[in-house]
Amino acid sequence: MDKLDPSVTSIQDADVVLSRASFTYNGKTQRPRIQAIGGNKLAEGTDYTAEWSDSTSKDAGTYTVTITGKGAYTGTTSASYQITKAANQLSARSHVAIVSYLTLRRHARTLPVSRVLSLSRQAKGALTFTKLSGDRRISVDEQTGAVTIQKGLKWGVYPVKVKVLATGDDNYEPSAAKTVTFTVVVL
Repeated sequence: MDKLDPSVTSIQDADVVLSRASFTYNGKTQRPRIQAIGGNKLAEGTDYTAEWSDSTSKDAGTYTVTITGKGAYTGTTSASYQITKAANQLSARSHVAIVSYLTLRRHARTLPVSRVLSLSRQAKGALTFTKLSGDRRISVDEQTGAVTIQKGLKWGVYPVKVKVLATGDDNYEPSAAKTVTFTVVVL
């Protein structure tokens, strides 16, 4: 098309107004509507074509739509939008774990995390565990949350405070840390 043709309007590098600049990850395709190009409301298919940088636009990240003029419009322009990471939901409830004194007289005992904590299944990413307080003879594995009770621990009630965190992943932020106190009872 002739650049001097008055019936043709260039949209080359024109400003693009999108209905939204940002979405939060929800596992579904999310794309904004193109509201205006160069200050004008244009019709997709008649005045321009739109090509999205990702066919699904589902995951957290930055995406671009490239707009190419059609019919009475010529040139190319683009606009970007984001899908941000979603909040990571973590819940933790404590349990009381009962351990036999007779067992501890002979050897140490390791309990899986499920014996001392109930953790939400919807938390995304790896879980980390940090022991904040409690008897030094009771340890908590930072990666698995397994609780090891050393040999020789006497009868009694032993509260242990831990901080639990879900690290998140490509689509979820790290969770807020949860502080929980579980109890080991040696009988």
